[in-house]
Amino acid sequence: MTDRENAVQRIRELRGQIEYHRHLYYENDAPQISDYEFDALFEELKALEAQYPELDSPDSPTHTVGGGVSEKFSEVVHEVPLGSLTDVFSFEELRKFVQTAKNDLTEAGVPEEEILFCVEPKIDGLSVALTYRGGFLTVGATRGTGSVGENVTDNIRTIRDLPLSIDPAVGSLTVRGEVYMSRAQFESLNRENEESGQRLFANPRNAAAGSLRQLDSAVTEKRGLSIFVFNQQAGSLYPDGRDTLSHSESICRIGELGFPVIEMQAVTGDAEKIVSAIEELGRKRDTLPYDI
Repeated sequence: MTDRENAVQRIRELRGQIEYHRHLYYENDAPQISDYEFDALFEELKALEAQYPELDSPDSPTHTVGGGVSEKFSEVVHEVPLGSLTDVFSFEELRKFVQTAKNDLTEAGVPEEEILFCVEPKIDGLSVALTYRGGFLTVGATRGTGSVGENVTDNIRTIRDLPLSIDPAVGSLTVRGEVYMSRAQFESLNRENEESGQRLFANPRNAAAGSLRQLDSAVTEKRGLSIFVFNQQAGSLYPDGRDTLSHSESICRIGELGFPVIEMQAVTGDAEKIVSAIEELGRKRDTLPYDI
């Protein structure tokens, strides 16, 4: 076989494997491989599609995010799509990203001293969009396909550290958060499941996903889920409708409104300080009460 014929076959295999494992991960909450192994398959597919662009396809897993939407729940169309974060796997790639971003922004007229990056841990959980109208939580939805999610509002309302109401003067607001299960809660849940002969969860992320997508919100409530809110999706954070100027400022305001927010590791424009902040986060990750 020629190199191109081998590539055609391998691309077909990789797409099938990735879709299979995505289904297990997002819809069955029962992964068979580690995140590292999944990322390796994904990166191999991306590299082959870049090498043979004529074999790329709009419906390739490299151009889609998340999982599907279960028929168990009604659909929610996200006002602003919940995209997937872009991964890098080395500090070299990170430095390249920082420099590219600076080049693009300075060419657009932004002074370099105003270009800052926020370093914060990525909680290993389930991404959701939360919409508040008139001060009350009205819709909670999973990411789903990124454009369409599952309506899990009743289950979202059982999360104790999430405010069910905020300042009504804010008006309509949608924020994005990550629902997670703490390590202690995960271990407790698996002990209970083992004692009762039920299925054990693979990790806290899948335990959180399975708990949030229960048909009975009383079951969800017993699972003791938590949440961090990490982005403003739509609407204004202020009663007068003004916009915030930066991501870090928006996170501060989100915290003021009563949402639990993650502590930022650093806000800096220096690539080497970004690297140092990530290294520090790596050193203390095992001491955190949740997975990142």
